[in-house]
Amino acid sequence: MDDEDSKIRRNLIALASVILLLAWLKVPLDLVGERLLGVASKGGFTISAKRVWSAALILLVYFSLRYRFSNEHQEGMKTLIAEYPDIERRTLKRWLVCELAIFTRWGWHMPLLGELSSKIDAGLQRRSSAQVAVPLVRMSLTDASLGRLIRGRFEPSRRLGTASLQYFVRIDGGDAPMPQVAVDIELSRVGRAFLSGFAGLRLCFYSKASTLLMTPWVLTAGAIGLTLRRLWQVW
Repeated sequence: MDDEDSKIRRNLIALASVILLLAWLKVPLDLVGERLLGVASKGGFTISAKRVWSAALILLVYFSLRYRFSNEHQEGMKTLIAEYPDIERRTLKRWLVCELAIFTRWGWHMPLLGELSSKIDAGLQRRSSAQVAVPLVRMSLTDASLGRLIRGRFEPSRRLGTASLQYFVRIDGGDAPMPQVAVDIELSRVGRAFLSGFAGLRLCFYSKASTLLMTPWVLTAGAIGLTLRRLWQVW
């Protein structure tokens, strides 16, 4: 196992995976020592489980520190920081799409879009020459973005943003697109926590940064936890 910066991530993943796999398969330590080290438990010699798990823990800590301060980890952190704003924006768009679907189907006013019927008055309240209400057929989100965080001295902090909506109404038996409308949205403290939580989960488990950083750390955390548990059992 080469201890080079370019291979430290691979070494950490391999070590943690082997420890987890051996524990999951319940491979006896005697067989592990015989296969990996060429040492058999015979002639009065037995493999000490305490020393095996202590050595595994030491190796895990060493490779973890090597990876933590490696150039590859630093590049992964840069990717993580650069990728978060885009993931947050996509999470916000999915949230707004769900709110639009609920509003279009049942007419319920949702937290982010609020009183949507008053915000797009030109489309929902438009009437024909016969004074018949023009029905809303469907709505779509074309874009959404978040702005700066506003901190109030005597009121809760807020985060503002905008959403561009395209909606269609039924005119003369067909669906007619109406001009796009920019709707102001406002995220409360609870809304920011909700958005940050979902964006963080996506960033950690379904992104390029997660494959660079989270995979080795999740495997390592599981292997260290397992090693500590085995040490507790044999101590």
